[in-house]
Amino acid sequence: TGKTATERGKQHRIYERTVDRQAIFYGLACSYMGNASGFTAGSDVSLDYVKDDAYLHPLGSPVSGLDKTDNGAYVKYFSRGIVVVSGADATVRVTLPPGKSRVYDLYEKKFLESNNNKLTVKLTSQVYPSGLKHSIGRIYLYDWH
Repeated sequence: TGKTATERGKQHRIYERTVDRQAIFYGLACSYMGNASGFTAGSDVSLDYVKDDAYLHPLGSPVSGLDKTDNGAYVKYFSRGIVVVSGADATVRVTLPPGKSRVYDLYEKKFLESNNNKLTVKLTSQVYPSGLKHSIGRIYLYDWH
C-alpha cells in the first residue's frame, strides 16, 4: 500500500490482501508437469480471494514428455493444451497440433493466434513488493468454448 506501521519499535510495510495469481498458476503448472493436479485448501487457507477457475479446465492426457527449451523453460503437451514453466522471464516457441490455429491463455484470459501452427509465448514475471521476480507458469488450452 505504500504505508508502514511500527510494531515493537520496528517499521513494517503494510500490504493489501490480494490474490497472487502468478504463484497459483506456477503451482498448478508445475503439478501438471508431474502429471498431477494441484490445489491448496485447508483450515489455514482462505479461498475468499480465489477468483480464477484455472483448476476447472482439464488438459486431457499428456502427449509428450517434459521438454526443456534452450533458455531453461519447460514445456509439456497435453491432448487439450500446453503447459509452460520458467524460473525467469523467457520467450518460448511451441507447436500446435494439426487443425489448431490458436490457444486460449488462461492467465491473460485471451486468445493467442499461431503462425503456421507455431506460437511464440512470452513469459514475464510480475515484480513483487520485495523487488524480486519469481517463477512463472502458464496454461494454454486448444479448445476453449
